[in-house]
Order: sequence, then structure tokens, then C-alpha cells
Amino acid sequence: MVGILVLSIIKLIRCNIKKGRERDFSRGQLAWRELSKCDGFEGQLGGWTKSDDAVVLGGWSSQEHVRHFMSSIHDNIYDKSNQSGTYSHCNVQYFEKVLDITSTGSGRAASQQSIFQLTLCREVEAIDRFMRDQKWLWNPSLGNAKGMLSGVVARSLAHRDQFLVVTRWNSNRNYQGYRESVLPSLKQQVKPEDYIKDISGFLVREENLWTVKPDHAVQLIQNPSLIFM
Repeated sequence: MVGILVLSIIKLIRCNIKKGRERDFSRGQLAWRELSKCDGFEGQLGGWTKSDDAVVLGGWSSQEHVRHFMSSIHDNIYDKSNQSGTYSHCNVQYFEKVLDITSTGSGRAASQQSIFQLTLCREVEAIDRFMRDQKWLWNPSLGNAKGMLSGVVARSLAHRDQFLVVTRWNSNRNYQGYRESVLPSLKQQVKPEDYIKDISGFLVREENLWTVKPDHAVQLIQNPSLIFM
């Protein structure tokens, strides 16, 4: 019998924080440590954008695990967090992992200055080409980059022509080095604008206190996302 590959789920949360409520929101994030006990939970990262919006990335081993969490203890944790009055708008999106980005370069240890870069590719008109370019050009280049810790490519569950690329770096300095020395020539080679109508991205300064690891051994999770390891 051939096994069915269950794709990991990436949950992307973006919140516009009310002025002066950043500390309250951050304190509330500590309540979400209860996630560590949930079945199928792979991990969580989060932090702040340049405009002080909050971004949280969560990983789950399947949609079924997400649904169970949302219908069971989610609301209880949310009430404990007291975050409801700290933001003016919150956007939640779900993606399924299609590729991991594995680091093969130097400087692979996380630090207090770790960041992650999120790139949203909307209206991808040539999905096969996107996947080929990502697998054979973008991912190897990122994997060899100094300070790139891990990454993931994921496809939107709601809009099948939309993809999310997340890369985690041990410092902004190493990320900027990649942007300046590698990215321009790679973009010229790939020409993503030929088949992607809208590309946007933003950097997130990691808030270490928001990181949540699963209590169970990661090895027990089928096909876990490297970004949370």
C-alpha cells in the first residue's frame, strides 16, 4: 500500500498593533506556550516588522491537527492572552509546505539578532516554472548563503496561485549581504516578473520569547518543516 504524504501546514498571522500596546501584545504571546502540548504542533516563531506590526508563523503537521486545535483550546488560550484589545486588525492565512530550504552554508547557529524574511508571490501564472526555479535556482543559492538558517516554500490553501517563501537568518547583516551580492544576478537569471504579477516582502525581527517548541520529539512528526527546528 502506498502511503499518503501529508503536507505540513504553515499558519501566517499578521497583526496591526495599536500604538503603545506593543508590550501588552508581546506579554500576551507568552500564553501561547501552551501550544507545545498540542498534537501535531511543529513550532512557532514571531517578531516585529519595521513598522512594528506583529508577525507570527506557526507550523502544524496537517489540516486535521489545525482544525482540532481551533475547535478545542484555541479560544481558551486567546482569552488568557488578553490580546484582543492590543491590535486594530489581524490577518490569518494558511499555506501547505511544498519545499524545505536546507542550509549548507556557514553561520548556521541562531542568535539574539535572528530575523526572518517573508516573500509573498501572488498571481503566479506559471506554477511549474515557479517550482522549478525555486527548487533548482533559488533554494540552492539560499542554502549556500552565509547565515541562512533554514527556510520553507508554501502554497496558499485559499488561493492556489499564491506562494509564501520564508527564510530565517542569523543576522540582518548576513541577509543584507545576500541581497547585495547574490540576489541581483539571480533575479536577472530567473526573471520572476515574467510569470509572477505581484511580489511583496518584509523582514521580521525575531522576538525570542515568542518562540514555542513542541514538547514531543520532532522526529515523531511526519515531514516536519525545517523552519521551526
